[in-house]
Amino acid sequence: MIRLKAGIRFITTLSNMEGITYYTMDNNIIIDDPKRWILKRDRIKGKRVAWPWLSDLRENAKKISEKEAINKFGISEDLLALLENNKEKTLESSRITLYPEMAEIRFIDKIKNKPNLDVEEILKALEIAKEVHKNHKRKEWTPYIGHCIAVATKALEKDGDTVDVIISLLHDSYEDHEKDREMFLKNIEETFGENIAQGIKKLSKYRWTKKIDNLQYLEELSKEIKTLKIKWFDRINNLECLRFTDKETRIQYIKETEEKYIPLFEKTHIDLANEIKKIINLYNNNNLELEKWEEEILEKYKT
Repeated sequence: MIRLKAGIRFITTLSNMEGITYYTMDNNIIIDDPKRWILKRDRIKGKRVAWPWLSDLRENAKKISEKEAINKFGISEDLLALLENNKEKTLESSRITLYPEMAEIRFIDKIKNKPNLDVEEILKALEIAKEVHKNHKRKEWTPYIGHCIAVATKALEKDGDTVDVIISLLHDSYEDHEKDREMFLKNIEETFGENIAQGIKKLSKYRWTKKIDNLQYLEELSKEIKTLKIKWFDRINNLECLRFTDKETRIQYIKETEEKYIPLFEKTHIDLANEIKKIINLYNNNNLELEKWEEEILEKYKT
């Protein structure tokens, strides 16, 4: 059992979330199983219990020394090791898409606490993304907006600026717009500027009403270092969420990533390419199995 002292910033959003509960005892947050971070069934109450987000805990722990973290937060040495466990990071990132409302609250909290970001513009982009994707679901049936928020969260984690975060939120909005794509893009340009509008268009395979082939798409991406990095945010979240899809989809997507995208990322973002390789290795070693409670949620989305 792990005890975390209450009142620390990384848990503050949880207490305001409707329908979300967590254990408290002697003014401490109680985590009875640190390997099941995000949501875990409360065997007594029959509800799902929300724990502090692992990445937020990691972010706070990095601000001070390990010894101070143990004394101040009550964080065990085993837990500190868990913070850098690649499997746990991947599990957490994939589960963001299962709870888009929860992820949105966390995302907004993060942008408000990041200096030099235009919060108003980002929130405006978030609302546009929610409107565009309100009726869309991904292949695993999860609400599409969860993926958009997850991609934008990746941008924040990699110290992305306002432009990165807005493009990440809207990266599929041009391609998935159900009416006039070009009018939509014109509105985006009027709202956020040409730089963001063109960044969104470059991440799509559509050019006006026609779709370019994969070779041309990859060639264009390779010339835009900033756009290519946003493509990585998208690609790695898709990889994380492959654990929610069927085996054939996983095999095809991993093969395409290894053959087409990793060589592209290695030219300009070797560290990002290596992160993708680590996740692929987890799949190859069968270390990202789908848990029963996750299957229950996916089934619920289908109805």
